Amino acid sequence: MNTTEMNSLSFNPVQAEAVLDTMLRRICDPTKKIAGFVTQSGKQVALNRDTKRVQVWSEVFCPSLAGLQVTNSKLPGQPYPEEQTRNCHLASQAPKLATGNRAYLLTVESKTDLIAFVEWLKKL
Repeated sequence: MNTTEMNSLSFNPVQAEAVLDTMLRRICDPTKKIAGFVTQSGKQVALNRDTKRVQVWSEVFCPSLAGLQVTNSKLPGQPYPEEQTRNCHLASQAPKLATGNRAYLLTVESKTDLIAFVEWLKKL
């Protein structure tokens, strides 16, 4: 197992939520499955809280950022189109990411990668 694989195994949703909590504002109290956050400019991010790997939903994605992989079982490497169903808790936690809107599900490799993504997002 290489260092990247070890980092991705040790970085988990609990740690990711702590990072998001310090960098963004919560939209509301989280559910067991999803925690929603928002930037000052209104961009929404939601964390999947019940997965082993760190996965966040986002309105936007920057392919040049390291350590992020677009995850979509029906359309690999593509964002979820408006009509593709997804976690129903997004409707209350991050409405801009719920079904009816295009959204990216990103698998995040490390804490450093998540911080870089949020810093990029906050500039939009």
